[in-house]
Amino acid sequence: MRAIRTGLIGCGRWGERLARNLAALRSFRLAAVCGLDPARAWAVSVGYDVEWSTVDAASLWREGGLEAVVLATPAATHAELAAAALEAGLHVLCEKPLALSASAGADLHERARRAGRVLLTDHTELHSGTFRALADRIAAGQLGDVRSVRLVHENPGAGPGDLDVLWDLAPHDFAILEALGAGAMAAVELRDGNGGSPDGPLALDLRTAAGWEVELRLRRGAPARRRELEVRGTRGELRAEGFGPADPVLARDGGNGAGWTPVAGPDTTEPLRRLCETFAARIRASETESPGDGAGDVRILAAIEAAARAWRRA
Repeated sequence: MRAIRTGLIGCGRWGERLARNLAALRSFRLAAVCGLDPARAWAVSVGYDVEWSTVDAASLWREGGLEAVVLATPAATHAELAAAALEAGLHVLCEKPLALSASAGADLHERARRAGRVLLTDHTELHSGTFRALADRIAAGQLGDVRSVRLVHENPGAGPGDLDVLWDLAPHDFAILEALGAGAMAAVELRDGNGGSPDGPLALDLRTAAGWEVELRLRRGAPARRRELEVRGTRGELRAEGFGPADPVLARDGGNGAGWTPVAGPDTTEPLRRLCETFAARIRASETESPGDGAGDVRILAAIEAAARAWRRA
């Protein structure tokens, strides 16, 4: 199988993790890396046997002979870099958020459609074994009809300075809702905005097109990391307390007072590795199939915009 010649833009913590996974997969040949710090870019290139490094992002599609590019750069740069790469005929994997508005996200997917190229957003948690096991059980009807969802996303760190807690953390949560079949947001209300602090805590009550009631809690600078997903249906509940390789799926029947029981054990595959494998598979499939219209990505960005409006009104 021919390896996909790929470039990486962004050599920070997340970029280095992407480099490690791309370099480990036979599907890819990590041929070039780009970073603002030339010493850091060179170090990543040496560490993962990359052919060359640069500080000039445009040189990757101007000179690199690449088929794909992976973006791990500040959010404000995503739309411009992704558009340039797509126009140059490259497939793109972009760190979340894809763009800072739904209209910009729609424009990028239209560019990808015209170019016949894959545009994939890095929603890493969707590729965890924990989430996949939980989603498969919901799709199989184990919960009956979904009635409500509770999402808690609290990080101890400050997060990137260019994003508030909503644009930093909520893309993961709205991606989960999209993947589970919630549909577009029909209503978004702010329960708690902590006086508009960019780090939260932020509490939102949502109602989706599928009729689900959703509680979403976000916070940066928390005392400890807390990640929870709880889905309640007419036949029972499913719960995850994280999406790492060691996190199980828990279940309990509705109405019988029983406690939580593990129903799916840990999956040791790194979610980021599975994301990269998905990117490769989408690229292969795009040779004979349409890469899709990106409607889900646009709904995710529209949901964040709606939440931001509710937050500003408070």
